[in-house]
Amino acid sequence: MFKKGSLRIRYLISYVLMLLTVVIFLAMLYAIYMNNNQRYINSATLERFTYASESISALIDRMDLAAANAENSAAVDAAGPEAVLDSRVASTLKNIEDSLGHEPPRACFLRQGDRFIHTSGGRMLYADFENACGDRYDLTMSQAYFRLLSNREKLFLPILNSEGSPGAFAYAVPFTFGGSLPGGQMVFILDESIIAEEFTAYMGDLTGDLYMYTSRYELLFRSTEQAEELLPFPLLIRQRGVGVQPYGSDKVLLSVSNAQKGLNFALVCRNAAFYQDMYRSGRFILGLIIALTALLSALFWWFTRASYKPIQRLTREITGQDYTDISSNELNLIRSTYNRTVEEAEQLNSRLTELTPLVTEHLVQRMVHGQIQDRQVFDDLIRYARVKLSGSCYAAMCLVPFGESEDPGPEDIRQKLDRLALPGVTLMQGEMSDENALCLIANYDSAPEDMDSAARETAEKLLNALSGEASVRIGVGGAYPDPLRMADSYGEARAAVQLAPADKKTGVFPYAAGAIDTAGADSLKQLPPMLCSLMVNAVRRGEAPVAQRALRELLSSVGSTTESMLYYRFYAVNLSSLLLRAAEEEGIQPTAAQTQPLIGFSSRQEFEQNITDFTDALCRQIGERRTRQDQEAKEKLMSYILNHYMEYDLSVQSAAEAVDIRRDRVSAIVREDTGLNFVQYVSYLRMNEFKRLLVESDQPITECVTAIGYQDAPNFLRKFKVVEGVTAGQYRAEHRKT
Repeated sequence: MFKKGSLRIRYLISYVLMLLTVVIFLAMLYAIYMNNNQRYINSATLERFTYASESISALIDRMDLAAANAENSAAVDAAGPEAVLDSRVASTLKNIEDSLGHEPPRACFLRQGDRFIHTSGGRMLYADFENACGDRYDLTMSQAYFRLLSNREKLFLPILNSEGSPGAFAYAVPFTFGGSLPGGQMVFILDESIIAEEFTAYMGDLTGDLYMYTSRYELLFRSTEQAEELLPFPLLIRQRGVGVQPYGSDKVLLSVSNAQKGLNFALVCRNAAFYQDMYRSGRFILGLIIALTALLSALFWWFTRASYKPIQRLTREITGQDYTDISSNELNLIRSTYNRTVEEAEQLNSRLTELTPLVTEHLVQRMVHGQIQDRQVFDDLIRYARVKLSGSCYAAMCLVPFGESEDPGPEDIRQKLDRLALPGVTLMQGEMSDENALCLIANYDSAPEDMDSAARETAEKLLNALSGEASVRIGVGGAYPDPLRMADSYGEARAAVQLAPADKKTGVFPYAAGAIDTAGADSLKQLPPMLCSLMVNAVRRGEAPVAQRALRELLSSVGSTTESMLYYRFYAVNLSSLLLRAAEEEGIQPTAAQTQPLIGFSSRQEFEQNITDFTDALCRQIGERRTRQDQEAKEKLMSYILNHYMEYDLSVQSAAEAVDIRRDRVSAIVREDTGLNFVQYVSYLRMNEFKRLLVESDQPITECVTAIGYQDAPNFLRKFKVVEGVTAGQYRAEHRKT
């Protein structure tokens, strides 16, 4: 069907592997789901079975209580008429049955040495009682009868039903009626309906075989649908204990033990009934998985069959002939795709050539703003910008139009310089729109000692070339062999223009030659000290709103002071230093990621956003640390007071010194935690300790006063009488009596 190595068969293999992975994943999910569902059903059903067994145990507890209450209240006169005696016994048994519920266990009384048995309906011979119950139970068991007569402790006895199976059981409790009347056994008979009702209330319609055994593994009750006994229970309990276990090939065994009552309960269910909910949901999930697998198979097959046809048509169109060998058609397709890719690459190359000035301008801006820190990155960007730098020296120049509004701007100067070619010099241009200036980075070949003069000569040539343009200033920065120093060089060039004499509207102003009017530096003002102090104190307290308000005022004052980015950086450094010093004084070391944005910014807006974010983060960090410190100080102070409140020299000052906090914070912390001031809280603790010593110890009262930290015993005892209304001696006597 497929040729060896064809593209279609490779598609098919790939899709089959993908489908196999999905099927394995879905199978794992199904197995995990079924396992978790089974564990949940086991746990939930065992819990309900435990509740049902505890309900039977609770019913036995109620029978014990009813027998005990009847025994306490049964004061029978043995000398009275026998009919009255029988009536009182019947009445007592009737009351016991009524107290056990709407379907109570049957209560009987078997007197020692007597052939009669007493029921709520009256006295009858034991043989008549056997005949009366013969349609439901087989009571012709003399061994059980004699066991009851000789029994002196609580006893469980199985009762066989008409089929010869333990269909009910009896619970015997030793009982006395008082007086000279001999005692006997109070017997409660729990038939199948009572036990079934208790288990149905918790287990619902779950069908199975229910077994009850005594602690001696005597079968007490059995309710089963099978004719033969399915459960060898004595051996099974010893080996498996309590829980949910598989039993046989298609059954589940639930077993619960009640050690206090000496009872064991077991329920054997078929898997189909026990896990019917799991099987139902499992079939639904399995159906979904099968449907999803079928859908994915169809989808993968459609991809293999149908999606390959466009590739066939494309191959036919490219080669111009019907395919005979798919492998050769693929080779032709690759060749044509390669040719098309080459054409697209050439088109992209021509577009990049058109974008070269923009790339160069972006490179210049990054160099001026100090955003390039690696020489390898610089070399890569130069290659992308397609600029050939043959010289070993670099210098930055700042061209600023100066004069009336009709004078040319940076864009007009750029157009003029684009048509200018200086021999031996390579110029890269970048517009500084926020400064209304044009930055030039010149690369030229010169000896290190002649770099400054060469840079000045280049600037003069530029000025001569722009001689037709009115009022143009050219600031010349220092020349450096390292292109990564252009941020410093441009800063010097900008400073040379800004600080030049105001009456010189046109000319070259070399920074290194000392042609700057130093008087211009007087415009550098100090930051407002009041705002600085307000901002720093707010930061140290972690109060972000106050710190941000002071920071905005400072930034506003800086913006109104200078328009020069060089000057602005001076103020930015001062502001950053204030915040960093405040952080250092608070013991916080900002990370490099936090401080770097305070240095490497390219505009005022960027710096304002960076320093605002830094201030917020700093205030939040300081505030969180102060909160932790306050909580630690609070815990330390309260612990110190509880450990030293009985010392007579305890005071606010000593507590403050011990936990190293301010004196005024002591009472504030105590009041915040207890609602009392320091003195009131210490007095409260001492008073409680004094009361405890009065009641629990035999120390003299004055020694008790001294033990809690008071040296003036009479004064404290007067205060005690005012607070408690009694003297200390009266308090001790009164509370020791209670």
